Amino acid sequence: MGIYKALSMHEGTILDILFGFKTEEHKVWGTDHRGDILICSIANNRYRGFVFCVVNLYECLKSGSKGNTFYFKNIRPVKPIPIRGNRGLYDIELDEEIKFINLKRDRATINFVKSSMQKSLGYKKIHPVDILIDISNEYRESYDSLLK
Repeated sequence: MGIYKALSMHEGTILDILFGFKTEEHKVWGTDHRGDILICSIANNRYRGFVFCVVNLYECLKSGSKGNTFYFKNIRPVKPIPIRGNRGLYDIELDEEIKFINLKRDRATINFVKSSMQKSLGYKKIHPVDILIDISNEYRESYDSLLK
């Protein structure tokens, strides 16, 4: 509960961050903010937007023609929390407590995630909720409430 900084991204990027494949993000705009931020999904026709993890934004540097690069560390997956996301880096108030979860990060799980991403034609048909349903150690409850 409380007010947090948040950044919304597409599902494929979130999966890359959750599993440590990606620790940076390129944006045309920059920020002076440093510290924890929530990584959220953008709502689509199947799912609401969700908070998926907390990361530490420890640097934002100009990167030539790409604009700016945000650098993340200390990635902590959370039980998805439904939200209404925005664009850019924004403040969001959560009505529920953030609950951190443990994800399996063994080779078989990583291969499953990579395979799921490849089969989804560039992530367009997969959502992090689907992956968390399959591989979270602690996230085993009803998922109907996560659907629109």
